[in-house]
Amino acid sequence: MPSRAVNFARRVWRAAGRLVGIGGRQGPQGVLGGVYTSAAGTAPNLNTKALLEGYDTMPWLRAVADKVGTAVGGLDWRLYAVGKPPKPEAAVQVPDAFVYTLSAADLAQMVGEVVGRELAGRVRRIKGQLEPWAQRDRRAQRAPAEPRWKHLEGLRRAGLLQEVSEHPFYDALENPNPFMGRTGLMKLTEISFDLVGDAFWLKDRNGAGAPVGFWPIPAHWITETPTPGTPFFRASWSGWQRMIPESEVVWFHEPSPAHPFARGSGVGFALGDELEVDEYLAKMTKQLFFNDAKPDWIFAGGEGTSETEMRRLERDVLQRHQGFWRRFKPWFLTGGGDDINKRIHEFQRPTMEQLVYPGLRKTQRDVVLQTWGAPPELFGITENSNRATVQAAEYLFTKWVVLPRGERMRVIIQAKVLPDYDDRLLLDYTSPVEEDKEHDLNVRKAAPWAWDADEWRHAAGDGPMEGEAGKVFLVPLNSFITDDLRDAEQRPHAAAPAPAAPTPTPRGVELAMAALTSAADMMKESTKALAAIATRPPPDPPSVTNNYNHYIVNDIRTPDVNVNFESAAVQVAASLTAEVMTPAAQDVRAVDTVSCADVPKEPQSEPDPPKESPKE
Repeated sequence: MPSRAVNFARRVWRAAGRLVGIGGRQGPQGVLGGVYTSAAGTAPNLNTKALLEGYDTMPWLRAVADKVGTAVGGLDWRLYAVGKPPKPEAAVQVPDAFVYTLSAADLAQMVGEVVGRELAGRVRRIKGQLEPWAQRDRRAQRAPAEPRWKHLEGLRRAGLLQEVSEHPFYDALENPNPFMGRTGLMKLTEISFDLVGDAFWLKDRNGAGAPVGFWPIPAHWITETPTPGTPFFRASWSGWQRMIPESEVVWFHEPSPAHPFARGSGVGFALGDELEVDEYLAKMTKQLFFNDAKPDWIFAGGEGTSETEMRRLERDVLQRHQGFWRRFKPWFLTGGGDDINKRIHEFQRPTMEQLVYPGLRKTQRDVVLQTWGAPPELFGITENSNRATVQAAEYLFTKWVVLPRGERMRVIIQAKVLPDYDDRLLLDYTSPVEEDKEHDLNVRKAAPWAWDADEWRHAAGDGPMEGEAGKVFLVPLNSFITDDLRDAEQRPHAAAPAPAAPTPTPRGVELAMAALTSAADMMKESTKALAAIATRPPPDPPSVTNNYNHYIVNDIRTPDVNVNFESAAVQVAASLTAEVMTPAAQDVRAVDTVSCADVPKEPQSEPDPPKESPKE
């Protein structure tokens, strides 16, 4: 019966569609038919099970694989729909008189339409399908990380990117099976993907056919992969023997350059010898500490010892010297001749330094780290590190280790899992790469007015200010707002120059001298006025800054609040001058230039003696 069912499934597979997968397809020029010479698929490599079990026994394999797997398993996965949803329809108020005029058939039709829309929406939610307004963006689905994020940012600004907050895929990741959660599933998948180049998920579907769970299958449990003649995975472990259709398994596969159509190629195969050498060194150390049941000294007897005595001697040696707690204990025997040198035998043991043990283990450790691409600073190895390398370690790890592996996994889930829900869905994740803080600060310094106060506080690690106090921009006075750099009319202009003073006449020179005399008195009075002004309490500051090269504005796009530096300076100078000038000085400033004939001459008088200045 099973063989008939398998044969029937093969015929149905070939006749139904050749839609996805390997089944039923020979490839161009029959390449797959020539590669798979038999109906059976490829078996796992011989060391697959040993490498997966090495995660539990090999320290450095565990350290690196665990850190990489945990980082990839902690990625924040998100679903998006591309399109612009329609505006919600306003509720229609139906008068009672209109309802009374409807017939039973009309009411049944209206109720049926409402119920039909509700049921259709519920079916879409159960199957994980999007609303009809959503579109499929193939560019976003297939683009690598950096170009995809730029494209999604453009869609977001245009209002065409909508995040899907609730979906069966989220539930399937959070609770994939009763034995693990999202982090455990993704971490286990990444570890197997890295070590042996293969990882497998078994889909758990609901009644509508949508995946609601994923069960990870160890790579060595899958004994055969699909072929053109057999579109099934053969699973075999203990009492579980099953032929699983190709559509029910998600195969995370890292192709091997030597045989891209066979099983995957992982880091573990490349590190096979180094991992075994490190393991043997650890076992050798264990044996040295265990003493190998050999004493350090033996005092031998004479010749003629019988076989029975040798067996008794062997048992005696094991009882006396086996175990590290009996180490360095000598053993004394009778006989051995007259020569004392022949009666004393010493077992020379090589030391750790003679075996090059410490350096050899460090070498194997460095090979493991470098093959994985993990910075040694993340594992506490700072022998050849400085402050710069320590700070850059996390950036290099997330940029060149975590990000490529997360993208590799995203591509497979996008192609093998999301079409079971809706092929318009878009899978993405938050970038694990930490921003370059130094580059970000340099960009902000180049144009500090482009960020408001709350954004600057956020960059410094502080929270926003209360209310709208932080929604202001710090704009320099020597800058201006324009939408066209070539438009000269939008540029600020200097204040008009003051009119030139008239040419003084001889009589005007005398008047100017009198004005200077009065100006001396004015300066004395202005000194007192300025001292009074200086003793006043300072007014409340209008903003949070006292930098005279900037001003505070709520909207940098509003030209009315831009400050003209020249006119502001003139106004300040004029107000200060008006405050300190005396009436006599103002009268002098108002004197017009006249001719000598129009002004009568005044008698000359002796100048007043200089007054003593008051002591401070």
